[in-house]
Order: sequence, then structure tokens, then C-alpha cells
Amino acid sequence: MKWKFLILFILIVVTVYACVIAKHHYFKEMYDDHNKLIHETSKVKEKPFLKAHLINGSVCIFDDKWEYDSIKNTIVGLGKYYDFHRKDVLDNQINIHVDSVALFETNTKLTADKKSRIQRMAILTAMDIVLGVLCLSAPKACFGSCPTFYIQDGNLDPNRLAVAESFSNAIAPSLAYGDVDDIGLMVSSNEPVRLKMLNEALETHVVKKANLSIVPKYLDEDVFITPDEFYIATSKGANLHKATCTYGEITPQLSKQDGTEYFSLADEKALVTKEEVLLEFDNVASINYGLKVTFRQTMMTTYALYSAIGYMGDEVGDMFAKIESSKETNEKIQTMFYDALGAIQIYTLQNDNKWKYEGEMYETGPIARNHEILSIKYPSIQNGKIKIKLIMNKGLWRIDHADLLKVERTVLPLQVAPSKLTKNGFENHAFLQNLTDIGDDGIVSMPGDQFVFSYQLPKCESKQNFKVFLDAKGYYLEWMRESWLKDKDLLQLYRLMNSPVEWLNSETANYKKYEADMETQFWNSRWTQKNKSYEEL
Repeated sequence: MKWKFLILFILIVVTVYACVIAKHHYFKEMYDDHNKLIHETSKVKEKPFLKAHLINGSVCIFDDKWEYDSIKNTIVGLGKYYDFHRKDVLDNQINIHVDSVALFETNTKLTADKKSRIQRMAILTAMDIVLGVLCLSAPKACFGSCPTFYIQDGNLDPNRLAVAESFSNAIAPSLAYGDVDDIGLMVSSNEPVRLKMLNEALETHVVKKANLSIVPKYLDEDVFITPDEFYIATSKGANLHKATCTYGEITPQLSKQDGTEYFSLADEKALVTKEEVLLEFDNVASINYGLKVTFRQTMMTTYALYSAIGYMGDEVGDMFAKIESSKETNEKIQTMFYDALGAIQIYTLQNDNKWKYEGEMYETGPIARNHEILSIKYPSIQNGKIKIKLIMNKGLWRIDHADLLKVERTVLPLQVAPSKLTKNGFENHAFLQNLTDIGDDGIVSMPGDQFVFSYQLPKCESKQNFKVFLDAKGYYLEWMRESWLKDKDLLQLYRLMNSPVEWLNSETANYKKYEADMETQFWNSRWTQKNKSYEEL
């Protein structure tokens, strides 16, 4: 009889377990249905919502009657509260503290009384309907960037590249980091410097620091930054004698820093494919050199990032909340494209005719050119020449200049905070205070916003001037375009995040359809002065 009781016990356990699973799927389906409903874009103005992803994994979805209490720092309103398992545990008045929220999501413009604490944590969805439809012909080539910085010199040339795009990899609050960019500026003592920061995309930018790092140097020197952010004073070095790639000689493209870039198209069979560029420098008379490269990325990583966000669909907020709460997801999202596509690897040819690995350079983004230097340790000089090889992913990099400079010394920068800040033409003391005070608030920039930072440089010694770098810190949040919502595919998202090389290679044919025109599409969809700012809508 014991076996009968055992079978009965197993049946009971299986039945209970099946009921639990079924109940879980029932709750999940209810949540998914609600989530899908609020993200439908055909009547977005009639269905405003605020979705709060809490740190503990639960979710609150408020209707349009919610209110923000700035004194208590709470949100109050009617809505549904789903627990970690997406069980609907409350459908009534809800009161949550903003500090308990990992991320917000909304399809409504945040008005002045609500935006101060919420805007900096909110992904806006389907807002291209309200703001005007951009880049519909190639959604994965939409202009997107972190804050773009320009040297303020009167009218902004709409076709000029920014001198910096800061913290390009910081696509979520927890991914915020500091980023130093060489803005190619040399100034004299006591000379004022003004930088214009723009938000030229459908994004929310949160800037926590925007200082200048200035390095005093002699007039016949230049200063460049290494990949690990050391500052190196340099003087004139060797000449680029010859540069070649698979397609032939490319010396004219790399011999001058003039915007004439070398780049290849992606491989026809697999996006993850390496190529080589060979550099030969002559008139080499010293062993203390550094290779300086001016470069930026093509649209390949932009395409991959926008594909990932599109795959999230109406669960974009849930996915980004996971980046905030899951260490594993956070680390994976930071490195997956770097791990798959790699950096610009640098090798020198040795006397034994073998290539020695020297280091690498890597910066994300197609908007601003990067200027970095890598020390070449004990290179082999043969008949006054040095040979260097670059190995990089085919179709990923645009290289404007390669130069071999004499390394003089390592130098230390001085930090200069902004002394004045204007937003959209008006001086803003509160935002300046947020940047210069010890704290973590920073400033929020929405599409169309223009900030001008003014800096007053100190005095330097005679026969010297300053090389200027931008030292910024922050993060940005991409807004969810309507066209991306239609691409939801969580299975493809899983493949992309867990097997990025396999996913990239499987996307080769799709990417090649748009590759030739993607850069043009990208710049044509930029938010410019002809568009209204977010605050004017």
C-alpha cells in the first residue's frame, strides 16, 4: 500500500506545482497585457502613464492623475502594483518614495513641477509621435549620442563634428562614469574658454561633472592622453612614410589630421572579421616614441545597440531596470560589444621579424574624433624606420591620422570648474551649483537644450600655454522610438547579449543593406536648432 500513498503524494505535489506555475503565467500574462496596452502608440495622447520600476523588482503603473510631492519626495496616484512575480497585489491609491525607484518610464511630457527628480531616471516611450517622426526610413540609424560638446565660437556649423561626445557607454544611471576627451584646443594664460553642450537626439542626458583638465606645456609641444588616461607631453617625431591596407596604399588619408578618413566596409560574410593596416615611419632617431591615432567608430555599434533596444519592445523599462539591479546584466551590457568586436590593437615589428603587441585603443561612438597616444616601448629601428601594424574589426573604425611622436614626459593636469552656465540663452545659477557642489544631482538636458559652459583659466609661465581636455561624468537614457516597439523579440535579445559574435554575424546581410547610407541617415536625423526644444512643445 505504501506505493499507492507515494503515487498519491507525487500527484498532489505535481498538481500543486502545476497550479503555481499556471498561476504565475496567469499573473505574468495579465501584466504583459497591461504593459502592451499602455505602450500602444495609436492613441498615445489618450493613454498617458507613469511606470515605476522599483529597486525590489516590483512595478507600479500609474494613470495620468499621479502627483509628485517634492517635500516628501513621493509619488501618489491611482494605479496597479505588481510584485516581483508580476502578481497584481494592489489596484488602488499607491504611494511610493522616489528613492525606492530604480527607473521610470512614461509616454508623457514631464512638466516643470514633476521633472526635477523624475526626468533624470525616466525613459520616454513613443515620444517621436509627439516630437515629430525622425529617421523612419532607417530606424537603426537614428541620430543618438551622449552629450555633444562644441567649442563656442559664434554660429555653430551644423556639419561640423563635435569636439567631444562624453561617456558614450553610460546608457543607464548605474553605468555613469567619468570620461576625458581631447578637444584639440590650446589657449594662453587667463584666456576664457566657452564650450557649448547640445542634446541633439531623443534622449535624456544627466551630466554630473563638466570640468576642464588643462595641462601647461611649452609652445613647441603638444599633449595627448593615453588609453589609460595619462597625459603625455610630445614633440615632433618621425614621418609617416607609407600606410597600406588590403585595398592598397592609404598614406594620403592618414598623413594629415584633416577629416579625410580611412575606413573599410564590413565584411560581406561576417561582421566580426579582422583587417590590418600597416604603417611605416622613417627618419626615426629616438627610442622614446608614442603612436598617436585620431579615430572614431562607424555605425556598427550604433546599429547593434539600437537593435538590442528594439528587441526589448514594450518591456524596455523592465530590461533597463534589470541593468540597475543585476550585477551580471550590468557587467554584460558594459562589455558585450567590446568583447565581440574588439579594439584597435597595435603591434610593432621586431628585429626577429615577429610582431610584438604594444596595446590598444578603444572609444565608442561615431560623432567625435578621439586623439590618443600609446607609448611604443623599445621599438626595433631598422635603417631609421619603424613598422607598426593595426589590427581591428573590418568596417568598425574610421581613422583620420596616424603620427609617431617623440615622448618628452608625463604631465599632470589642473582641474578648472565652470564659472558660468547658461541654458537656452539664460544664465542658470541652480544648475551651476549642482555641478560645482559636492553631491550627485548634476544637470538634466532634454532634446533641443543648449548649455554654454564658461571657464576662466589661470595664468601660466612665459613661453607656455595650456592644452585643454574635457573631463565630464554622467549618463544618458535613450528614448524608445515608436518604430523600435514593433521589433520586440526577447529571444533575439537573449542571443545578442549572450552570444554577441554569433548574433553580429547572423545580422551581416541586414546590416549590409543599410551600411552605405547609414552615416548620412544618422546625421540627417540629428535634432538641430530648426527643431523646437523639449520645453517649447
